[in-house]
Amino acid sequence: MMSVTRILAPVLCLAACSGSLEPPGPAAQQEAIAVAGIIESLDVQLFEEAFRAGLARPHVRHQRVRRRDQRGLHLQQQMIQLGTDGLQVVLHSRGDMPDEPPGDLAQLPRSIMPEEPAFLSARFRDEFVFRQLPDTLYWGHPVQIVDVTALPGSRQEIRAVRYTIDRATGQLVDYQLTRKNTQMLYSEHSRYRLSLRPGSADTWLPYQVDIEVLMRLPPARTRKFTREITFSDYES
Repeated sequence: MMSVTRILAPVLCLAACSGSLEPPGPAAQQEAIAVAGIIESLDVQLFEEAFRAGLARPHVRHQRVRRRDQRGLHLQQQMIQLGTDGLQVVLHSRGDMPDEPPGDLAQLPRSIMPEEPAFLSARFRDEFVFRQLPDTLYWGHPVQIVDVTALPGSRQEIRAVRYTIDRATGQLVDYQLTRKNTQMLYSEHSRYRLSLRPGSADTWLPYQVDIEVLMRLPPARTRKFTREITFSDYES
């Protein structure tokens, strides 16, 4: 059976250009070029590898899933310990939570992050605002933050994306994405966050996954799905 992750993995494609937006000024164009260059220089595969390598190590995983529909709220919780032998032990469970191998979770970055986001295309770049935020600390590490936001009136599915980058290594350590897909009889508004935490010897390990999906379906039905996963207690 296809997992919830697979079902909700976004298919992020290029949307049609609205053609009615004001072109950005010279300063905004320079900022867009600078931020786009930072994003294009990221090695996203390192982010994927950090998830894959971290989840192969013994750890504890706590997951909470909420579903809300016309019948009410449905809550599922589960805490699992992954041992050195690769076996999973359920420490706590509430509700009917399907089994999911760590290997499936390791694919979350690839399934969530678009390979060719529209804002990096010269054709659609003018539909977004690019910003470099002031440097700050993330788990005690100096980080650079850049974000991209779709302009009002743009029909792009990607509404906002934020990259948090470790200054020392250039490693992407936190990724946030908001997308919106609106059609005549259906709409979906979703948010995703994938984050790492520092490990030993300058490594980074999976820390949190947050997924929120709001769907509006005919006739006047609304469904909301949230999934929160926290990884902890890693062993060498």
